[in-house]
Amino acid sequence: MLCEDEGVHSVEREIGYRFRNRELLRSATGVWRRSFGALEHLGDAIADLAVAVTCHRLDGDAETAAQIVANANLERVFSNRLRRLVRPGTGDVIEALIGAVHLDGGFDEAARVTNALLIEGVAWQPIPISRADALEEPGVGPVWVGALVLDAVVADRVVELRGAAGTSQRELSTTRATRTSTAALDRLVREAGARPRLAAAVGDARALKAAAASTMLARGWDTTRRLVVEVLEVGGPLARPARRGVLRQSRR
Repeated sequence: MLCEDEGVHSVEREIGYRFRNRELLRSATGVWRRSFGALEHLGDAIADLAVAVTCHRLDGDAETAAQIVANANLERVFSNRLRRLVRPGTGDVIEALIGAVHLDGGFDEAARVTNALLIEGVAWQPIPISRADALEEPGVGPVWVGALVLDAVVADRVVELRGAAGTSQRELSTTRATRTSTAALDRLVREAGARPRLAAAVGDARALKAAAASTMLARGWDTTRRLVVEVLEVGGPLARPARRGVLRQSRR
């Protein structure tokens, strides 16, 4: 929990990001616990993807990326940089802050903060955003990165529709698991409605993940997110919109 104004400014200085919506920052640091779980879960998915893209660019692999976002490293970073500012707290606060930055300023800002906190000396390199009508050919996209793209898109879409305050961790976890399972994706790529957004070579779950990675690495988050949502929602909406009266967090 933050000690209000000075604590807010101190956290912003420490992570190198100034929030437009301070409610998101306070939620991420535990003042309003109702939103913390959703922000932490979203931040987990966004951080995983940002680190994966950076590791891939540096010729790293899935194991290297997993070590960077492991709980032990999150706890180390929290202890070194935020424990004096946020009490009580654990490494989950790091993920919640990343989720909050994503909702407040977009993926690239969240990825920049992720790298600054978790990968010392390696700055995030934004991917130039370019539009596309279909996911890229899967040949150049690593499957492990594509799996994280799908996870991040699902988490982001659910929070977009339901708002951080209206989304439970259980709902996010269940939706991510069911909608990105191998069986679900294999069925999806055979659906006629999905084919216009899929490269010709996408015929199964593995190829879909590789195509998502190819698109992310070539086109950036915004284009990739739009296309993946269009493909996944052929199988039905990823979430129901928040009911009236539930606060939906502002998005850039």
